[in-house]
Amino acid sequence: MPYNVTTMLPYGRQRDVQSRNCIGCNTRSPRPDAPAVDAIRQCLPHMIIDVIASMGTFFGERSIDTASTSSFLATLSLNAIVFVAAIGLFTVTRPHLKSIYEPRASVHLDSKRAAPLTGSRSLLYWPIAMYNIDCRLVLDKNGADAYFFVRFLRMKARIFFALWIISWAILLPLTSAGSHVGTNSQLDRFTMGNHFILIRQEYLTSPSRTGSIQAHTFLVTGVPASYSNPAELFKDLSGGIHNIWTTSGLELMPNIAHRRMAAITKLEAAVTKFLAMAARENAGSGQLETTTKSQRPSHRVGIFGSWGKKVDSIEWACSEIATCNRLLAQISRDSADDHFKTRPRTAGGGILSWKTCAAFITCNSRISAHMASKALLHHKPYLMSAKYVDVSWKDVVWNNLNQNPYELKLRMLVSYAATTALIIFWTVPAAFIGLASSLPSLAATAPWLSWIDMIPTWVMGFLSGILPPVLLAAVMMLVPLSLRSLAVFEGKPTQSAVELSLMTRFFMFQVVHSFLIITVSSGIVAALPGLLRAPTSVPTLLAQRLPQASTFFLTFTVLRGLSGAANGLLQIGPLILYHTKLFMLGSTPRSIYAIKYGSRSVQWGTLFPDFTLLAVIGLVYSVISPIINGIACFAFFVFYHLYKYLLVWQFAQPRGSDSGGQFFPRAVGHIFVGLYIQQICMAGLFFLARDERNYPASAPQGVLISVLLVLTILFQHFINDSFGPLHHGLPLTLADSPRETHGSGENWSRENDFHPIIPTPSPIAWFPNDLLGLALMQAKNCHDAGVNCSLQNAEMNAKGRVKVTGPPPDLE
Repeated sequence: MPYNVTTMLPYGRQRDVQSRNCIGCNTRSPRPDAPAVDAIRQCLPHMIIDVIASMGTFFGERSIDTASTSSFLATLSLNAIVFVAAIGLFTVTRPHLKSIYEPRASVHLDSKRAAPLTGSRSLLYWPIAMYNIDCRLVLDKNGADAYFFVRFLRMKARIFFALWIISWAILLPLTSAGSHVGTNSQLDRFTMGNHFILIRQEYLTSPSRTGSIQAHTFLVTGVPASYSNPAELFKDLSGGIHNIWTTSGLELMPNIAHRRMAAITKLEAAVTKFLAMAARENAGSGQLETTTKSQRPSHRVGIFGSWGKKVDSIEWACSEIATCNRLLAQISRDSADDHFKTRPRTAGGGILSWKTCAAFITCNSRISAHMASKALLHHKPYLMSAKYVDVSWKDVVWNNLNQNPYELKLRMLVSYAATTALIIFWTVPAAFIGLASSLPSLAATAPWLSWIDMIPTWVMGFLSGILPPVLLAAVMMLVPLSLRSLAVFEGKPTQSAVELSLMTRFFMFQVVHSFLIITVSSGIVAALPGLLRAPTSVPTLLAQRLPQASTFFLTFTVLRGLSGAANGLLQIGPLILYHTKLFMLGSTPRSIYAIKYGSRSVQWGTLFPDFTLLAVIGLVYSVISPIINGIACFAFFVFYHLYKYLLVWQFAQPRGSDSGGQFFPRAVGHIFVGLYIQQICMAGLFFLARDERNYPASAPQGVLISVLLVLTILFQHFINDSFGPLHHGLPLTLADSPRETHGSGENWSRENDFHPIIPTPSPIAWFPNDLLGLALMQAKNCHDAGVNCSLQNAEMNAKGRVKVTGPPPDLE
């Protein structure tokens, strides 16, 4: 904000020296020669205005200045250069780094392998190959959630393409012809579901899906422990019940399984370290020297290995694995003995004191599982009311299964209250970090902060230049972690349900912090001092500020569409970490295999909101600043083809956690938020518009937009009412579908008759086969101690380096 040099107060807050009245509040000012700080202290409202102006300087004018036309063109040029450079580097390096850019082309399981992107074609053929990728490949390789994500990107690209053509052909000429509001110039002059149901049902009734026990199983939580065998409830169900497993008494089993896996990892690391040390000591000797006890790997059993008894790592791990196996076997036997045992009902105690459990119910007919999941199971409220169909035991959050349903309702209230509080109060650290980045302008804006100018230059450079972005990045990394923890605390029993809950929470956070606060602060907060002085200037100030805020989002969309796509294509993070991981973490055969052949995955709960936010921004400013439509169209077009490629050749989503595409309709619902914000903003602009006589000039248009807002609300309600029931489960009309009956029966019924919470047999410890024969001896010793071991597909050379030639022996 500019300053009057004589009084050292902001323009608009100058004191009338002759009348000695303060223009801000019309109160008597101190003597003209009084220090500026004393003058401000005389009027508390003045200091409040200064703080508002300071916030406006950071949130508003700072953003506006950096989002001017020249800055926008510079941002566009720079990101275009980055985009082209990334494409060039990707073209050159892709054929030589298959582990980074096409890991699924070399995996050892046929079901997860994808054919090479370009095969033997030329180096420059990959853009054509990427463009020609069929969406169905994503469905086959990564399930419905991944498929509907790329369909969502394609849908938004098509929507913005239509908006682009219409707005650039009609709105841009109309809004720019002879228009000049205030200081607006240059770029600112241009401002102002059926397919889902069909494909989801085809996917759910496909042979690969119906041929699994998961497709015939649904999960029921809140089963009273005093209730007798749940099979009584389903005795009249068509097709009958294949099996029922309850989780009562199995609460400790997942923790024991994790403890066993940690011990196996410790054993593999210790044996590999021991073999490598022996290989280096005996290199070139041709003889096997006896390795002393002190040379064997050891560790302390205390927390973080910092204290406690020192033990031999190999012997301790073997003992730990054997102990876990015995505990798991005992719990399994106890559960089997009590599996179908009728438990007597207990009287009294009240609902809150009831102990509940969960039940996995597998039906002989898949349609029966969907019918049973929609039935009312219990005569008491909340008990046995939460049901999840098509559940894989790998997707279950085991610690949330046996919670009382009344406690879950309380947890849900606390969880969303904490989410709301986090969204509201997250502005505090963000504001402080933001203010730190503009310390010099704060000192100039508010004279009572003039002491900031006494800070040494190098300290100021660190505090305002380096520290804020680092702190902001660190703070923002905590948001998804915090929101995911709240979703788990809510008590969701499956990982896919947790991600769906996280998706809504993170979208709320993104809309508030990454859109609304920036829009409001850029357009209004910076103008508040002027509004306080002259409230009648509201229309003029809004006309000046809103276009400038839209220019900021133009640069944001360019940044996401060019730099974001370039980074997604080049995969800079994995590219840098690949060799680092091999050097620092690639010691055991399992870790090397995971680095070289392991496929990455994405979290839908945080990925979807990034793109729904981009769609909301595009929709809100599609009329106010039509230029954004072309940029958004390009961004979604690029991301659509990018994620087709990533989800076929790089990412491998766990099939057990696939929700059948449930994220797509929720994302569409979030898009309506953008429509509502856009229509509210447009109605406000029309109602505030004034002609040269200060009369409302666009009130009829404001009324029409208000009617459109009501129609949009009714349309969303109609969509939800019509298609909402089809988003969950399968209709009876598909009961006789050839797809449904194909693959059922004995093919799936023998797939797995273990209790789903009971882990499969102990994972196999994987050692590399060495030249000295020590690995074979260690494998025999471990086997005698009750640990399954294997030396296949892994070798160690004379220098102690491990080479992997195939998958782990227990790869599923």
